[in-house]
Amino acid sequence: VAAGVQVGGSRMSPLQELSLDNFGNYLVQRIVQCSVGRERDEVRQQLLAVESALMRSSGGKHVLAALRRQQASTGKGSGKQSQQQTERKQHKQPKQQKQQQQP
Repeated sequence: VAAGVQVGGSRMSPLQELSLDNFGNYLVQRIVQCSVGRERDEVRQQLLAVESALMRSSGGKHVLAALRRQQASTGKGSGKQSQQQTERKQHKQPKQQKQQQQP
C-alpha cells in the first residue's frame, strides 16, 4: 500500500488506505467483523470519513457492505431494529421462566 495517499486534501490512515487496496480490503472487512466496543467505533469513524472514496472503489464497496452488515447485526443506527430486538427479548423471557418453574 502506498504511503501518503490523500483524499480531499487530508492524509489517509493505514486502515483507510488498506480499505481501498485490491487485497487489503479483505483484511479491513475482517477487522470490521471482529471489532468491538471503542475499537469498532474508531474503525467505523475512520472508514466513514472516506466513504465517498470507498463508494468509487470495488473493494471499498465491499468494505461498506461489511459496515452495513455489522451495523445491522449490532442494531446500531436503526431505532426500529433495536426496538424489535428488545421486543423479542421481552417476549422470550416469560417462556424461559415457565420452563424453569416446571419440575
